[in-house]
Amino acid sequence: MDLGEFVQARALLEGTVDRSRETLGDNHPNTLNAASGLAASLKDLGHHHKAQTLREDVLTRRRKVLGEDHPHTLDSYRDLASSLTYLGHHARARSILDDTLNRSRAMLGDTHPDTLTVAHNLATVLMRVNQHVQARALLQSTLDKHRATLGPEHPNTLTTAANLASVLSHLGRRKEARALLRNSLEGFRRTLGEEHPKTKAVAEQLAGYKKVFGKRKKKIRRP
Repeated sequence: MDLGEFVQARALLEGTVDRSRETLGDNHPNTLNAASGLAASLKDLGHHHKAQTLREDVLTRRRKVLGEDHPHTLDSYRDLASSLTYLGHHARARSILDDTLNRSRAMLGDTHPDTLTVAHNLATVLMRVNQHVQARALLQSTLDKHRATLGPEHPNTLTTAANLASVLSHLGRRKEARALLRNSLEGFRRTLGEEHPKTKAVAEQLAGYKKVFGKRKKKIRRP
């Protein structure tokens, strides 16, 4: 989607939320679903503070209407943590995701796609606060489960593998990182195509690794 399409989607969602509030009420599940979609649209447009505010409201209402452990409530916790991560509130995001991961494992199971998404997001936060050893363990576990449940070339599997490569690079395991990233790139090319944004992002990441690795090899070879 281009910017114009995102703006149009936001306008449509705002209209849906307003109508749903008028006809069904603020706390109706359909209203909250529409509001959640609007918050995602705001995030896509870069309005992260507005998205956070709306996600806080949706979470509060879902907790009241659906309960703490309902899958939609768990989705709201995950979405709020995503906004907090973008805004740099890593400590709160990590706390929310830790709790949400435990709840999701208990309610949905270790290999449920929603549980794995929460685990992946938690690992991302751990990476941002330089907890790379913990992030590596969580990403490796998530990658193994993605491969078993979704297959080796599902976009979620490939994205997790690319993030694991980033962690391995930070830990000095650069050969492993490059090999994993190459496999991810090949998978994205086959499944999404050469021009897909994810394919391009991984290609750029791999090119950066090659550049840095090449410079280090040259330094080592100097007498």
